[in-house]
Amino acid sequence: MSRVVHAIALLALLAHAPAASAQLSLRQADSLRARGELTPAESAYRALSTSPREGRTARVAMAEIAEATGRHTEAVQLAEALSDEYAGRGDATWSAEDLVALGRAWVLQGQAHPEAVRQALAAFDAAAARDPANLDAPLRA
Repeated sequence: MSRVVHAIALLALLAHAPAASAQLSLRQADSLRARGELTPAESAYRALSTSPREGRTARVAMAEIAEATGRHTEAVQLAEALSDEYAGRGDATWSAEDLVALGRAWVLQGQAHPEAVRQALAAFDAAAARDPANLDAPLRA
């Protein structure tokens, strides 16, 4: 019986492997960034930037690194691309993590566009409402 349970658990794990792998890669990139290893972190985020689930978070992290390293124009372009993507689709299809990424993108745009700060707060509130277990949203609001 335990072999059957083990096999079922292994199949379930393998079924979610690509998503789990991308999520783990995102956490590794976050860890590199937290340790100040910005170049490898940015490379890791770039590799994740087309991921269906983690892509928006990776792209805003790239924008934040660009801002932190003095590449303001690049940071704003990345942040605006994310907010433009949102403007084209709306939040109905965006996860709580995506809405947090959007809020972070609007924070980056806040220097040039003060209304972006209000939009950032609204995005963080929407993320918290979409997933009350997401602790990142209320902490950023």
